[in-house]
Amino acid sequence: MPLDPGSRLDSVPSPSLRSVTVAAGAAFVAMTVPMQLWERRMRATGGPGIVRLQFAGEPSTAYSLLDRWGPAGRRAARQQTWADFAYLKTYAYAGVCGAELLRRRTSPGTRWDRSGRVVRWLPVIAATFDAAENVLLLRTLAASERGEPLDAAALRVTRAAAGTKFTLLLGSICWAVGAATIGTRSNRGR
Repeated sequence: MPLDPGSRLDSVPSPSLRSVTVAAGAAFVAMTVPMQLWERRMRATGGPGIVRLQFAGEPSTAYSLLDRWGPAGRRAARQQTWADFAYLKTYAYAGVCGAELLRRRTSPGTRWDRSGRVVRWLPVIAATFDAAENVLLLRTLAASERGEPLDAAALRVTRAAAGTKFTLLLGSICWAVGAATIGTRSNRGR
């Protein structure tokens, strides 16, 4: 019997999905506090937040940013990146379960229902790109601390992973807004 995660998710009772969505959402909100504290520490150095490093793309840009951060900003970036491995799980669980709950509110067989069967997995795929991005960010930060040259290819892959992550999350949010407003009202999407 082949593994079919979609059918397994279909069989999870809605109250269980709601519980996971609420718990993961609460964990996401709770973890946002320390994530923002690290972000403030980076910005307090006169440099930007972590997203600029995610999108640096080139060694010269990354060197400039890492220099502005100094040891305190780089330490905050490293701590935030390690914590992001837990943070990404919260949005992945909340996103998958929340999207599945919304999909169940759409009319069966509509475009909203069919697209929801795919879109519900986008947060997990985004989290996978986020994890890859984190590994590369940690490698960049470690190389900087050791005084080694920054890997240009790794910086470009980091930028691609970050862009893909944000695109997938934005896509799932847009679908969720549409499903919650238009998708639950009618069968026009057939």
